[in-house]
Amino acid sequence: MKSTMILAFLILMIIKPAFSQSGIQGRVYDVDSNGIAFANVLLLNKEDSLLIRGAVTDENGNFHIADLSTGTYSIESTMIGYSKTVLPTVNLTNPGDLVLGPIILLEDANELEEVLVKATKPLYEVEIGKMVINVQSSITSAGLSAIDVLERSPGVYVNRQENSISLGGKDGVAVLMNGKRSRMPMEALYQ
Repeated sequence: MKSTMILAFLILMIIKPAFSQSGIQGRVYDVDSNGIAFANVLLLNKEDSLLIRGAVTDENGNFHIADLSTGTYSIESTMIGYSKTVLPTVNLTNPGDLVLGPIILLEDANELEEVLVKATKPLYEVEIGKMVINVQSSITSAGLSAIDVLERSPGVYVNRQENSISLGGKDGVAVLMNGKRSRMPMEALYQ
């Protein structure tokens, strides 16, 4: 019994280095030697560039990728606003942590200074039960009265003699200004 325990212990001691895990640690810098926080560090298989593991740098730019098998890898570092940096060959041959030299990311020259998103409302919007006329979207309605704008709108019929407005041939149109219903009689709206 004692001899089998000693034999099992010896076999375990011989096999252990074969299954030992390793790690890679390093630091990601900018050109001024400041650590870049929250940069992505990807460990890729050297042969087919498949992702093995990934890490995100801490506030000082340090990273650690643990529990790796020995082998040959490549490391890719990226961060928004910086160009991608690739270490093409990283050999992990011995158990334990491999400490890499500094990884330097260069600022991306194609970074945009400012992005301006501008949208305009369409002149006419047809919604359920109503038609919205966005006067600010029309160049031709500058200097016109509200009645003139309504007369030029499709599907709207303005009868100036009877002070009435019809939409799609239907009378009894409710007028909303800035999204609020007008409680005035139609004659007062004309004025």
